[in-house]
Amino acid sequence: MSDTPPEQQARPPGRLRMSRREEETYRASVKTCLAAPHIARRLEKRPGVTAAAVREAMRTAANTERALAPCADTQRLYRAARRRLRAMLRLRSRRLAAGVWDRWLSALLLLAVAAVLSAVFGAGLLQRLALLPPAVAAAGAVGWRPASRARVGNLVAALAFTVRASAAQTEQAALAKKWARELEKSGTGPMVERVVQALLGDDPDSLLLPDSYEGLRSPRGPAYVVSSQASRRLRRKIEQIEGGTIAVCGPRGAGKTTLLEDCAREADFSVVAQAPASYTPHEFVISLFVRLCAGYLRKEGHAVPDIARLPAWRRLLIRVRRPLRRRARALLFAVPAAGLVLLGTYAAARSLVLGLRTDVESRTAQALDWTSEWLTRTWEGGSAGAALLVTLAGLAVWFAGGFAEAVRGVVLLARAVTALLGVALMAVAVVTVVLDPEIRHHAARAGSTVEVAGFVLVLVAWSVAVAWLARVRRRDGTLKAVVRRLNALMDDDDAVMILVVLVVVSAVAGVGSEPARAALADPENPLRLMALVLGAVLIRLSVWRPSPAEPELVTECRAMIYRLKTVQSRTTTLGGAAPQLLGLSASEAASFSTVPPAYPEVVADFRDLLTRIAEDLHHRGRRVLIAIDEVDRLGSSAQALAFLGEIKAILGVPRVHYLISVAEDVGAAFVRRGLPHRDVTDSSLDDVAHVYPCRLGESKEVLAKRAPGLSEPYVLLAHTLSGGLPRDLIRYSRRMLEMQDRTKSVELTDIARQLITEELFETLSGFRTLLGNERWSRENSAVLLSLRNLTALLGAPAGAGTVSDVRRALGDFALRTAPAQSGSETASALLDEASAYTYFSLTLLEIFGLPGFDRRRAAAGYRDGFQLLAEARGELAVSPHSTRPLIDEVRGAWGLPVRPAQGAAPPAPRPGVSRGRQADGNGAGEAAGSGGAAG
Repeated sequence: MSDTPPEQQARPPGRLRMSRREEETYRASVKTCLAAPHIARRLEKRPGVTAAAVREAMRTAANTERALAPCADTQRLYRAARRRLRAMLRLRSRRLAAGVWDRWLSALLLLAVAAVLSAVFGAGLLQRLALLPPAVAAAGAVGWRPASRARVGNLVAALAFTVRASAAQTEQAALAKKWARELEKSGTGPMVERVVQALLGDDPDSLLLPDSYEGLRSPRGPAYVVSSQASRRLRRKIEQIEGGTIAVCGPRGAGKTTLLEDCAREADFSVVAQAPASYTPHEFVISLFVRLCAGYLRKEGHAVPDIARLPAWRRLLIRVRRPLRRRARALLFAVPAAGLVLLGTYAAARSLVLGLRTDVESRTAQALDWTSEWLTRTWEGGSAGAALLVTLAGLAVWFAGGFAEAVRGVVLLARAVTALLGVALMAVAVVTVVLDPEIRHHAARAGSTVEVAGFVLVLVAWSVAVAWLARVRRRDGTLKAVVRRLNALMDDDDAVMILVVLVVVSAVAGVGSEPARAALADPENPLRLMALVLGAVLIRLSVWRPSPAEPELVTECRAMIYRLKTVQSRTTTLGGAAPQLLGLSASEAASFSTVPPAYPEVVADFRDLLTRIAEDLHHRGRRVLIAIDEVDRLGSSAQALAFLGEIKAILGVPRVHYLISVAEDVGAAFVRRGLPHRDVTDSSLDDVAHVYPCRLGESKEVLAKRAPGLSEPYVLLAHTLSGGLPRDLIRYSRRMLEMQDRTKSVELTDIARQLITEELFETLSGFRTLLGNERWSRENSAVLLSLRNLTALLGAPAGAGTVSDVRRALGDFALRTAPAQSGSETASALLDEASAYTYFSLTLLEIFGLPGFDRRRAAAGYRDGFQLLAEARGELAVSPHSTRPLIDEVRGAWGLPVRPAQGAAPPAPRPGVSRGRQADGNGAGEAAGSGGAAG
């Protein structure tokens, strides 16, 4: 590989002067950029857009200069480092050429090597002194001869230049990597993208090539939720009130359910319930009550009771199996440990008991005699002072029982006495070791200080090891944790060295020292060990706390679940019989069963339990939220208001936030509160959070999160078709991918035409079905024929009609809005809506379905009107007449005819041509057939 500097190379035609290594770096950077996913997807999508064409364009002088310009400073530093490296290498070569070896330098080098080897392998003093005279002679000869001195200087200089060349080579490699990174990030990367854009020609962003569309496949996925103005507005309302009912209103598909679920996930404790149309208020409140109890049990870490009918022995087995499973590991080690300790200490304990038995029995008998005599004297009145003292003590105990502080004081005193007794036992065990005469005699017999120190170190080492293992077990509780700690300890060199010293000294002291063995075999050591174990048990007992009792709220929630989900019954039978001689008998049976709670009782219990739960969580700094979704699915607004009126009794619980999703008309009724019009919302709701359709910027954020890499024209198309409703926005984005798969094209014109015409075909087919319910005559059926021909043209297979035919037919139908041509007022309204939607679809088709989208958008300027088109789509739900002026404004901005010229009616489809667009047209053909029959 040549390192010839740029100034020494011939300049190829159309190329900047770069070294061969720089050219390789440049080509590798271009290759990496071409392999990037967002670039590779656009290759081969249009004629001439190939990797070879991009590489050829990047080899031109202009593009090379533009790519190198952003990282020119780093390239200059890289070239300077290369020049320094070449200079160091040249100087080193010159010094090495001048530093020729002679016999004196060779002798000096051999003697130096011999001296080093003798020092390493431990040669004696005489061998080292034998090397000294010839070494001095060789060094003197080198220093005396001028030629040898010059050669030594050249060799030292060559060594210095070698070190400097190594540093320069490291610097050059680092700068080469830095330049390559900057070249790819700031130079070739943007330049390759510009070249691809130029090769694509007009409308380069009109290709449907998203990076990923996983978010479109999961409409309800929480990972794809984007913060919006509505979500921020609702969170502010929640923060402003400590508790209350907030209605979330908006059109269907605006994201109310997603907003409620997002707020429920952020709350500390939440319950989400749906209100389908089949629920009665009573059933809904019971269902919400059960969800509340089950959610609180899970929140507090308790199991929700299983209501399944199991035999009594199975239920008992389940109740016993759970605690046994938790204690299985402890029992697995506790039982063998207790057996071994008992085996080792039984003999010593038995001898101690037998030795102290007589003394203990005599002292116990004396204490019992004195106590009996004192009680008898007090009972018979022989001691008035003792009687008074006993009476006062009884009163004190009675009154102390009513004070929690007194009870806690007694408990703390008992724990303190237990702990002191444990410490005393352990201290006695240690002190007796020091004071025991036999152990002191064995220590005095120790032959050296090392043995005594080793004996002490044995005790210390074992004590530290036992304490460390106990600490690890108490904190982590698993054998794997102990092994992990041992591995970490063994990785520490100092710890390993200390451990080795302790093991060696312990082995010497315990095995090689007879006094140490005798001290360890002392007959009282088992008693001392038993005292240590008993003391540790007492200390552990003093800090032991019983498992906390189940909270009252948890118990009540479990009982409430049984009450709400089961019917409990109890049967009692009493029987009796007189002797057979009399021949009399009697029996009585009584049966009791619980009655399902009535609605007022359920409401009262629900409010009481929820109030207590909210109070408990509020003291812990937590928030309670209940979300009631799908109220807008109950049917009409009157049904929704009636439902709110029925469940109004459970609302308004202190420190509880209720979020209820309602339709727009319910929110509008709340907005009119205080005016002559009043309804249940005036007293049921505290505030209303309106969820409006997304603006264009919010739609871009939603699709950027769900389908990254989706180009802007497709975002605009989905936004205008959906009117900004998130649900329809995601649906139309999925349909665009479906159109891409069906048409095998990635061009905006093809996908937009297919999508818009299919949507219009399905919508007009639905209008035909509705119009078929009206009465028509021969005189006013022309509009039906026109609608029939239009749907047939839209539903015909691809290629059956040109784009101009479709545009002309749409323009013709969009003008047929005169009520005189229809049969009734309802039919006139339906035709007005159909013609307005056709006018809207025609506008979209002429904006997105024709070539030159970028050029025509630039001509429209800032009045591109995509947000206005989305608002027009939403306005279609209000009135077709108020929609047309909005569409006219957009058409004027884009240079389209405001009133399309009326042409001839669309021709009827040829015989044998299917009305369905394709065999897989999602039922479009069937819709067209049913509409034709209705007409």
